[in-house]
Amino acid sequence: AQGRLARARPAATLRALAPTVGGLTAVLAGYFAVRAALLAPAGMPFFGALTTEQTVASVLKIHAFYLQKWLLPWPLNPFWDMSTLQPARSLADPGALVGGLALVTSTLWAARTLARPATATERRQPGAGQTDAPRWRRGVALGVLWWWLGLLPVSHLVPLPVGAGERFAYLPSVGLALALGALALGLRRRLSAGSWRAAVAAAAAWTLLAAGLTAFRGTHWRDDRTLLERVVHDLPGSFNGHHLLGQLHLEAGRCPEALASFRAADGVLPGFAPNQRWLRRAEARCATGGR
Repeated sequence: AQGRLARARPAATLRALAPTVGGLTAVLAGYFAVRAALLAPAGMPFFGALTTEQTVASVLKIHAFYLQKWLLPWPLNPFWDMSTLQPARSLADPGALVGGLALVTSTLWAARTLARPATATERRQPGAGQTDAPRWRRGVALGVLWWWLGLLPVSHLVPLPVGAGERFAYLPSVGLALALGALALGLRRRLSAGSWRAAVAAAAAWTLLAAGLTAFRGTHWRDDRTLLERVVHDLPGSFNGHHLLGQLHLEAGRCPEALASFRAADGVLPGFAPNQRWLRRAEARCATGGR
């Protein structure tokens, strides 16, 4: 009888959650429909030239990219194109394997944690209910699911013209912050006083580092030229960085700098027609003294 009751509890939980999950799914479907309608005219899917396997692998690789940027947000780039975010060529790509493993294992663990009954030991812990995991573990699970669901709209289910963007991780990051906070509550009861102080010191150091990077990065957004020069400094293989900087130089009448930028962009993507047109325009203007 106890076994049947234990099996029934997850089913009852799922039935209770069904209206909420169904409503959220309908909202998400509507969001995707609106997003598809707004983005369809652009006709610039980031993975347009890749096979289905390569697209799936690249999306998984991008998920790993977001996790890496969350842990260490450097270098940053407002224009993650194929020159700076290389697509995966197959599901065996290391980045795709890391992203896929993180997605599958963490999602399955979070779903199981939220649905399974508590053990007798867990029910005796503070904050534990009769049919749920301890409160801190449920918080971690909820944060993990929040992260992956938050990335879903920018996971190229609707084609996007850019591969990734740090700005896409703003809302999903709330989930990881929730997960880390809940994990801290769980660890607090299990670590010794010395180990807890060391963990707090490490978290404070990481927070100060992130704050310093934020302040430093803010200086790069002073104007377009400063930002683009920083992009090509941090990521010299960025096509968009060189190309857009060339346009900026040409519009300001800085012909030698424009030529250098367009030629650098041509070195990244040799013979790319749009850049070639700008390069010829810069050469013609330089030949007439910048007029």
